[in-house]
Amino acid sequence: MAVEGDAVAVEGDAVAVEGDAVDGGAGSSLVIVANLLRPLLLDLARGMTRAPAHLLAGGLLREQVDEVVGAFGERLGMRERERRERGEWAAVWLVSRPA
Repeated sequence: MAVEGDAVAVEGDAVAVEGDAVDGGAGSSLVIVANLLRPLLLDLARGMTRAPAHLLAGGLLREQVDEVVGAFGERLGMRERERRERGEWAAVWLVSRPA
């Protein structure tokens, strides 16, 4: 696994990232949990070479979620499975589209 970023925790095939880019390597089925601000999530979408199986992104303002979902959808073919909102904050669960 190649990782660039500030802080990373890895357990099996699950990766929690606070940084810029993750590449799980051939045959991986990554689950990425990212509590990052919108600009870092957009950088992550641009920097990834392929989509993880699941991406859980929190720490977003409600009005930022559509842009983040769009970036991962356009660049990596991911789709939104679920969105949760509380007050002004939101989290989103994205999944890879089946091949």
